[in-house]
Amino acid sequence: MIGKRVVIMTRGIRKYRRRSLRRDRRGGIEGLPLEMMVILVVAALGTAVLVGWFNGLDDPQDDKPAAIGDVKLKYTNAMAAKGAANQLEVYVYDTNGDPVQDASVLVTGCEVTLGQNGTPVLRTSDRGWCKFSDLRFTLPSGQDYGYATVHVSSSDCGQKSVSLMVVG
Repeated sequence: MIGKRVVIMTRGIRKYRRRSLRRDRRGGIEGLPLEMMVILVVAALGTAVLVGWFNGLDDPQDDKPAAIGDVKLKYTNAMAAKGAANQLEVYVYDTNGDPVQDASVLVTGCEVTLGQNGTPVLRTSDRGWCKFSDLRFTLPSGQDYGYATVHVSSSDCGQKSVSLMVVG
């Protein structure tokens, strides 16, 4: 009897070896850790790429270009017609309150000229300032007053217009 038991145990061991996990091709436990490692590495790399992209993004408020916020006009009394020379100082600021450098300032209306026959166009300095020293206006006959317009434009900040009253 003892001999038969040994044979039965040996057959059981052979069956176990044939069904070993090494030979199992149905995606058993042995392949699972490798697949998990591949998935974790791919997920970590994907997350790193996304975090890198998001770190490169700035706050949209920071990238928003400033617009022309305030145009201040400084002149003595009223702008006069009848061939008188007028002085006009223009101060241009953006919405943050900073001076706008290199903005174009154009004065139109009431047949305005700069000096005898110059075009009334200037550029602002680094302090956002420019000065017209010899503006001359002509009102249509029969009118006591009119309006000139100061147009300010900048490639970085857009444009804005301000009205200016001219008295005859």
